[in-house]
Order: sequence, then C-alpha cells, then structure tokens
Amino acid sequence: MSGVRRNLPAVSQHSESGPRSAAARAWQRAMRWGSSWCAVLVSVSCGLVAIAFAAPKNQEFLALGWLLLSLTVSVSLVWRRRMPVVVCLSAAGLSLVAPLDPFAALLAWSWVLTLRRGLPAWLCGFTTSLTVAAALTRDYLRPPRHTLFAFTEPDSGEHISAPGPAYLVVGLVAVLSFWAWGMVRRSRRETRVAMATELERAKEASHLRNELSSQEERQLIAREVHDTVAHQLSLVALQASALEVGDRDPQAARNIRGAAQNALDEVRALLGWLRDGESPATQTGSLADLPQLIEDARGSGAQVISSIYVEDVASTPAPLSRAIYRIVQECLTNALRHAPGEVVMVEIAGPAHDAFRIEVRNRVCDPVREQLLGSGSGRAGMIERARSLGGSLTASRSGEEFVVSAHLPRQSEHAPAGPPSTRTGPAVTSRSGEVGGGQ
Repeated sequence: MSGVRRNLPAVSQHSESGPRSAAARAWQRAMRWGSSWCAVLVSVSCGLVAIAFAAPKNQEFLALGWLLLSLTVSVSLVWRRRMPVVVCLSAAGLSLVAPLDPFAALLAWSWVLTLRRGLPAWLCGFTTSLTVAAALTRDYLRPPRHTLFAFTEPDSGEHISAPGPAYLVVGLVAVLSFWAWGMVRRSRRETRVAMATELERAKEASHLRNELSSQEERQLIAREVHDTVAHQLSLVALQASALEVGDRDPQAARNIRGAAQNALDEVRALLGWLRDGESPATQTGSLADLPQLIEDARGSGAQVISSIYVEDVASTPAPLSRAIYRIVQECLTNALRHAPGEVVMVEIAGPAHDAFRIEVRNRVCDPVREQLLGSGSGRAGMIERARSLGGSLTASRSGEEFVVSAHLPRQSEHAPAGPPSTRTGPAVTSRSGEVGGGQ
C-alpha cells in the first residue's frame, strides 16, 4: 500500500508534463523547418552571386541552366538531416561540373559529421574540400573585374584581384568553420543521447527498485500471515484432535475457540497494518510475549521445556524482538505439526556478546510425515528474518532430532519493515522443566 502512495506524485507529474512536452515538440518542429528554409534561402542567394560572376555574356540559356541546378541543390538541403551523405555528395558533384557556390555542400557536410562516422564522413569531407578548391580556383583564374575577391584601385581605377594565398586562407577558413560546426553539433547530439540513455536507465532502475520493494513487501506479508495464522490454526488442529479421540472436554472446546479468536485478531491486525501502515497496540509478537506463547502451546497439549533468559527487553529493537518471537513461534508450530507428542526444548539467551542465541530442538518421530506436511516456506521465512537482521539461522536434522539454531546481533544496520510490537518489559526470565499441558 505504501508503494502505491509513493507512486502517486510521480504519476501526476507525468500527466502535467504531457502538454508541455507536446508544446516543446511542436516548437522544435517549427524551428527545424524554419532553419531548413533559411538554409535554402542563403544557398539560393550564394548561388545567384556565384552565377552572376561566372555566367558569360550572351549565354542566357547556360546561365538559366546553372540557376536551375543551384535551385535544385539549395532545395535538397531540406533533407540534409535525413540523407546527409546523399545531399552532400550531390551538391559537391554538381558544384564540380558547374560554377555553383559550395555553400550547400559545406552545410550538408557539417550534418554528415554530425550524424555519420568513418568512411562516409571522410569521403564527403574530401569531396567538399575539392569543391571549395574548385570554386576558388575558378574565381582566381577569371579576369580581375569578374572575380568575387577583387577591389578597385582608387587612383587608377584598376581592378586588382586577391592574391593566391588569400584564396587559400578563405578556403581553409570555410572548410574548418563548417567542420567545427559539425563537430560541435555532434558533441551536443551525443550529449543529448547520453542524457536520454542515462534517464532511461534511471527510469529502469527506479522501476526495478519499485518491483523489488513490492516483492519485499509481498514476502513480508506472506511471512507475517504464515507465522501468525499458521501457529493459531495448528493449536486449533491439536485441540480438535483431542476432542476427536477423547470424551467431551469443555476446556478443549474453549481452547479451540480462543485459538480461533486469536487467529482472527492476528488477521485483523495484519489488515489494519496493510491499510494504515501502523501496528495496533494490542498486537502480540515481542520478547515480552514469549512466556505467554509457550504457555499457550502447553495449554494446547504440547510438551515444552523452556529456558529463557533475556536482559533489558525494553531497549531491544522492535524488529529484533519481533523476529525472535516469530522464530520461536514458527518452531513450535512445526513441532506441533510434524512431531506431535514429542518434547520440544526451547533455549533463548541474550544478549551474550551483544547477540541473541536461539535454539529449539525436538525429536523427529516420522520423517515421512515431515516430508509430506512440510512445504519449506516456514523454514525459508525464518532464514530470511535472520538474514534481514544481519544474523544467521540453520534448521536441519541432527541425528534423531530436528534443531533450529539462530544467532541474531543486537545492533544491526538492517531494519525490516513490519508492524513493530508495543508490548515490552524490563526483562524476561523463564526457566521451566514442566513437560505437558499443566501450569
């Protein structure tokens, strides 16, 4: 339930950011088309200037053909993002066979550098550089009065063209400028891709964390239901067996009713915890409840010999106190189920060397019965409880006995979620050699 509440703000945030993201995408689309047509207009302008200087007199049809080629190359810049290599090579090839301006080839080459690597980028770079060199060479070889890079002497009125090194500098500046522009755009694009990838990974990691958290909560709920309800129902089954084989026994009937009521109270407490996240004050499950747990087991006919010595119950962390109670409860439940009528030895001491030691043993009367009735979930739950607190637990057969031994540190960085118990006392000391169901 808590996981659902944590996810609600995130959902509302995504829902609010939907219109903004749509507006941002529309703005980016408008900017992309605007920049494309601006590039087309600049290329057309550069092409008109180049054709005006290169077109011979009295050859209007040739100039018109060059103009159509220039318009075609300029309009192809609209697809420079989708097909940068094709646009670049086409513009460079047409600029080599006709006196067209190399602006379109340079701009397409910058997008090749942005979107492509390896041989396509090198091939387009070589072709574009060759196109720039060809355009500057044609301008340099024309008469001074028909060159783009020329000036008029104020005194004599003579037209003087720029020297060859100046053309070389202009060509290098043009090529290097568009190369730098393409590399900067590539760097920005790779940065955006890396950020998007990192964001996607963060979302996946958050999703996995939520899944793990939900799985842990489900496992915790399963353990709590198993430990609380299974114990009470085992007592009910034991009392029902006594009624089945014996005479009418009002005390046994009262015990059955009490065990059933306790099971119902435990289920209600768990449901309240799931709804509110808080444990009711009447819920049992702490070190202070251990003597009553053992007495209830004896009252149901179990033969329990206990030796419990625990110091300073009030300062024991609630998760640790609850874990000790649940482990002992599960051991008693297993003993009642798998070895009815056998003596159960319960020893609890702590905190010795800043840790609690738990040992529960009983004789295994029928291994086949143990295999048929045991699902292994209770044993796995006890092991998981101990590990969650930084401790250890073993549950296995030792000769003719089944022994559960646990070591739980008092101070632990692990704190499993769950409804903490509120019933504590200063100390619990119990030494009992009673065998059977009397007090």
